[in-house]
Amino acid sequence: MKPVKIVEIGGDGGSITLFGWKTAKGNWRFLRETNECTLMGMMQNSDVTGVKFQSSSAADTGWKAAIKILSEYPWKILYPLYVHPEFADLVWNEIINMKEECYSRFEWQEVCGKLPKHHTVCFSHGKKSGPWGAKITALAEVAKKKGFDVISIDYKGESDPEYRIKRLYSEFSPSDGFNILVGSSMGGYVATVASRNFSPDGLFLMAPAFGIKGYHEQFPKPCARKISIVHGIHDDVVPIDNSIKFAMQNNAQFHMLDDGHQRTCK
Repeated sequence: MKPVKIVEIGGDGGSITLFGWKTAKGNWRFLRETNECTLMGMMQNSDVTGVKFQSSSAADTGWKAAIKILSEYPWKILYPLYVHPEFADLVWNEIINMKEECYSRFEWQEVCGKLPKHHTVCFSHGKKSGPWGAKITALAEVAKKKGFDVISIDYKGESDPEYRIKRLYSEFSPSDGFNILVGSSMGGYVATVASRNFSPDGLFLMAPAFGIKGYHEQFPKPCARKISIVHGIHDDVVPIDNSIKFAMQNNAQFHMLDDGHQRTCK
């Protein structure tokens, strides 16, 4: 059997490729090839002399041996280009069992054919707005184009944030894919508290109602993989400083808008 490409990974300046072939006894043997010729083009001629930009490992038998060969490089945190379908489960198992954070996890999930079928964005509107205001409607269209299902809960007639949190718990069921909670003003507070129950992939907050008297928690602790906040610098309802404080406490992305509270939230 001729060698076939098992895994191909891209990195700065080159690539790493694992090749494999079956022996007459049905065992898989593997070897690794590296190609860093792109890096060569970035170097001065005086630095290139004597440096090998292409190399091959010795061949070895079995998947454990294949992983050992690959692991001479930090392959799991590099950018995946291809995974042979027959080895997709084995490769994906290596990724999900990583101890360190994998910034290219989504790309590995994609090339291994493990992307889930459904992703969901759930919107929570503000105290005096509705489930389909201009901002939510516009954001929902963006989410749909990205392949997300969209939910926008109608909280009208109920101004108690704790009640709204219970509504969110009862009406939102996370999908098997990526889940994002979005909230504006009081809805931002509601989504943040609820994130501790759902642990979403993303938490997007528009002028969230933090540091407001009468709320059960002034600065609720979130639980989400990524948190992003937008807040208008002219907000006279919820001070922008409250969002800045929250962002600093929770390592959240923060974006200032030249706007007030109503236009940021509606």
